[in-house]
Amino acid sequence: MATFSQSDITSLFIGAAATKTTGAISTLNDGEIGLFTPAGTRLTEANAATEDEFIIVKGRGTGEIIYLSGVINKNDLVDASCNRVVYTAATQKVVTIGYDGSTGSITATNDNDYHVRINMREGRTSNHGGLYVKHGFYTSDASATQAEIVSELHKSLTNEFSKEPDSPVLVEALCNHAGTAIGTAADLAVGVAGSKSVVITDGSGASVLLEAGDFLRIGTGTTDEVYKIAEASKAATASGTIVLDVPLAADLSLAGNACEYITAAQAAAGNLGIRLTAVAGTHRIGKLHADLQNVDFDVTLQNFTESPVVATASSPGNGTQKQVQELEFFCQGNEGDFYRMGEPNLFDKRSEATGNYDLITLKSKSNYQGSIVSGPINKTYVLALPTTAPNYAVAGTADDITDVLEVLVWGSANGNFAIT
Repeated sequence: MATFSQSDITSLFIGAAATKTTGAISTLNDGEIGLFTPAGTRLTEANAATEDEFIIVKGRGTGEIIYLSGVINKNDLVDASCNRVVYTAATQKVVTIGYDGSTGSITATNDNDYHVRINMREGRTSNHGGLYVKHGFYTSDASATQAEIVSELHKSLTNEFSKEPDSPVLVEALCNHAGTAIGTAADLAVGVAGSKSVVITDGSGASVLLEAGDFLRIGTGTTDEVYKIAEASKAATASGTIVLDVPLAADLSLAGNACEYITAAQAAAGNLGIRLTAVAGTHRIGKLHADLQNVDFDVTLQNFTESPVVATASSPGNGTQKQVQELEFFCQGNEGDFYRMGEPNLFDKRSEATGNYDLITLKSKSNYQGSIVSGPINKTYVLALPTTAPNYAVAGTADDITDVLEVLVWGSANGNFAIT
């Protein structure tokens, strides 16, 4: 699950692509974030140096209530905890066995039992006890080739994951042969995800004969996936249907010169591999966070001799739309009692996060002195600024909020919050 915590209170201000204004709070554009004195005077680099207190305000357009922070004393800001995090995209884990799109191969051994184990290191709510193992098997024949081994393992692993309601891993086959276009731009290859059938429409009289045992590449590069053709009724210069031995992983609609074929003989002489890519799960704000917690898995091989395994680690990214949506939902808990799981959810979830964001975080600590107890009050303010860099937050704009914040935190516009 997406997990956030707060030491007293956390406030989030999600900016939009609004134009900067210079007047009072009432002049703020919808989605513009501004900095003001508690009395409502706009802060600039010049007067920020002499003011001790400020508020953060987000405009919400005509007729809407503005969002604003409480009064922040700049002397309470913990400068070591004030920072900017630049947006980085989330990436999923990728593991290749054998050929990876540029190098590598699988050792072809006759009469050999190939066994792939995929150990799913689960992060989502499940009933598998924390470790879930998926398998791919194939026993090679007396004249084994990489094409034979990879196509059969492709089929075995795809069938294995087809039992899942939402497959956490995408299985693809790769081949190093450059391939040949199946036709011209006037031809068309069309298929539907989950179906093995691909219709080839000949629109130019120039498309080619495809045969069982050949491979169809969905794309024009060696990093694009290939499928072995199980049946073909596509004669040269005629429309027809080919049947793949594995269902399509995604809808297909490509011109004839945007997808390729590799003959059975070319594939048998080439290097092939399997690519396993983690798949983000379903996301529903405040409830299902599977795609915020990257799918992780380990691959172990048996009877593959020297076939290489290459793994690329995953990353949840920073400032992604879904992360900001979840933080927004979490912060709304400060406005009332929100159910975190289950139904019914009796409160409307506000969701203003669209796109990706650079994040500026301000942390303040002040002391509370009561008649019985005393202690620190911690507050966190997060400004989510679109990666498209609205001019109210760009360093090149006069008195933009990043420069003003730098003056408030460090006494001068030092570039620590700079966004370009």
